[in-house]
Amino acid sequence: MEFDPQVLRSISEHRRRVRIDQGLVLLPVALALICLVLLMVLERKVAIIGGIAIAATAIILTILVCNLNKRYRRFTTPASKYRNVSGDLFKEQLEAVSIGAGIPFPDLVVLDLPTVNAVAFLKDGEPAVGVTSKAVSRPFSRLEAEAIMAHEVAHITIGDILRPLDAWSLRLIAFEALLSLALTALVTFLLSLIFGLDIHPAVFFVSVVTIFWVGTIFGFVFRRFDFASRHDDILADSIAAKLTEDPSALKTAIQEVDRSVSRARKLPDNDHCSRHLFICPHHFKKIPRSRLSLRDDLVVMGLSTEDSEMQLRRAAETIPKRLINLDAIEQGHWPAFDG
Repeated sequence: MEFDPQVLRSISEHRRRVRIDQGLVLLPVALALICLVLLMVLERKVAIIGGIAIAATAIILTILVCNLNKRYRRFTTPASKYRNVSGDLFKEQLEAVSIGAGIPFPDLVVLDLPTVNAVAFLKDGEPAVGVTSKAVSRPFSRLEAEAIMAHEVAHITIGDILRPLDAWSLRLIAFEALLSLALTALVTFLLSLIFGLDIHPAVFFVSVVTIFWVGTIFGFVFRRFDFASRHDDILADSIAAKLTEDPSALKTAIQEVDRSVSRARKLPDNDHCSRHLFICPHHFKKIPRSRLSLRDDLVVMGLSTEDSEMQLRRAAETIPKRLINLDAIEQGHWPAFDG
């Protein structure tokens, strides 16, 4: 299938916005690295301090990377036991819509995740589609299975799939540079006050500015990464409707899976991985507080303006928006492709 020009433009625009937001992160990161070099060149007394700060930051990042990798692997772990009711149907429809989209057949993986759901993710360097064991254990109509697979294939076509660390790999680089600068600047400033060290004016200025503005810079970087890792379900639904020519079946699938998630007693962790699911869990009271602490801690530290409950509420608001978009498509309007 050859996509219409307006569809291709929308896909290109999505990718362009992601690249711009990722590029915007490089600006404060580059400035942070330049300032670190400036601190060490102009004031050699703090070279050792800066080295210690960077080493401490590297240790923190190593712990973070290990935890995030474990989280990704846990999210994409294949299920060992399940009742195969719809697995063959999902595989058949995945191959059909892949042909329609003009992409190689992705692997279909049955995932050990709670709730009825699906997700597109990176497996051994290649795109794959995961369907939860709960999903393959219940009957689906051919049209519903086709709609869900088309939605996940659409995410693959726009490059919007779950990857190890997702955009977090670059975020960790930014975090390392900014945290190193903040620690070095703080220690330099405190030592200059306590011991009356003769600090170069440029070093003193950088230290003061960093101490007062590091929270704002962190907030800017994290916010840009939120935009860069945007998960555009509206665009994916629209592309899926183009592939299947049946927006009504996709509406039914969204409503059925959402009802199933609402009734579930156990939900996937609410982290950046769950944002990529066909239906992101958005039932705050069912999710243990321990799984939400990181985002809420960022709010307390002033590095984020959106706590866990706000994020889940935003996920819940996405469902009616997707249905409204599909209603418009049924009437012949394609909001996602209007420019």
